[in-house]
Amino acid sequence: MDRELRRGEGLRDGGVLGGGRPSTGGGDSQGTGTGGGDSAGSGMPGSGMRGAGSGSGGLEGARIGGAGLGAPRVVGGGAGGGGAGTAAELTPCAGDEAKALVERVGAGTLLIDGQRVASAQLHPEFALFHSTEAPPTVVTAFMTCILSGNENAIYPFGQEQRLCIEKGYPSPTPVPLSAIQAGNRVAWPVGSIGYVASVSLLSSFLNVVCLGLCLTKKTPFAIGAHRVSGLTDRLAPHMSVSLPTRSPRVRLFDRPPLEEGSVFLATACVWRVAPPSVAALAAREAESGNAESGQRAVVVSEMPAVEVFGLVYTEGMADADYPFTSCFYESVAYSHFRKRHFPDYILPNTMVEASAVDSLGTARRSVVLWDAHFVEG
Repeated sequence: MDRELRRGEGLRDGGVLGGGRPSTGGGDSQGTGTGGGDSAGSGMPGSGMRGAGSGSGGLEGARIGGAGLGAPRVVGGGAGGGGAGTAAELTPCAGDEAKALVERVGAGTLLIDGQRVASAQLHPEFALFHSTEAPPTVVTAFMTCILSGNENAIYPFGQEQRLCIEKGYPSPTPVPLSAIQAGNRVAWPVGSIGYVASVSLLSSFLNVVCLGLCLTKKTPFAIGAHRVSGLTDRLAPHMSVSLPTRSPRVRLFDRPPLEEGSVFLATACVWRVAPPSVAALAAREAESGNAESGQRAVVVSEMPAVEVFGLVYTEGMADADYPFTSCFYESVAYSHFRKRHFPDYILPNTMVEASAVDSLGTARRSVVLWDAHFVEG
């Protein structure tokens, strides 16, 4: 907590208020089209089973779902829709670390029994599904593609009144994914959402070597692809052949994972970049006559934030401090997220208060901020 307070104090008076509205295709609101709340942000209005959906497009689905485990089958057309720009694209102040993290491990893969079946654009900010309050353990998504060979996998809620594909018409029989078109709104269990990352053959080989050395106590190296990535880059980057690997969730720490004393607090899904507001900081600097202070650069480079959801705390961490109450939500740079994430303005002090739970089965779609430097995945 002392570390977090020190980081927060330096920016609380020098941060920024208001500004950017991060969004990935859907924006902050539900249904700006004419689909009765069945469209996401600036996407096309939905119309039941034949809805055009969020406008994410088959291209996005192919990018997320391709990854070499068999080419994904793009469902339907789904090529367009306006306003598909992400927060990272629309906000030049967003830190490179946050952008890179979202591009690398941003959640968008749907799982059934731990197996990848489809990809989708996620909208954990949507509390309603078909104009009805959705259970907190499901997240609204717009289908982009179904992975080849998974057409007969069963949509989890096809026969449920509240979460079926077509509003008011639950299916009398199980609904295969092949019946869901690109852009259709679906509900998905938060605990069955993840991402796909690429790991090189060389990195994988060095991981095995490091594991053997650790087991023989000949090196203090910790195990993990990111810990040997620098070595692989120096040795033979041209030898690396990327292969996809399913890593459903990232790991959240109270400080950079490789820093001594770091504590593994929880697992979660990374959603999108959370850009700080820098316009007010620029005005503050101009008013104070200290425009060369460099505080904007400090905020962007030293405190890159991402939005995460579906937190599951690790054993014994339920009452551990949530690290970012002061340095993010009480800083002017990120205070615009306070109302968005906590409408009652009551900020969390512990992991449980930040909506972390003890199991994947009860993981919630609640969104909080996390420092991109403190995420491992």
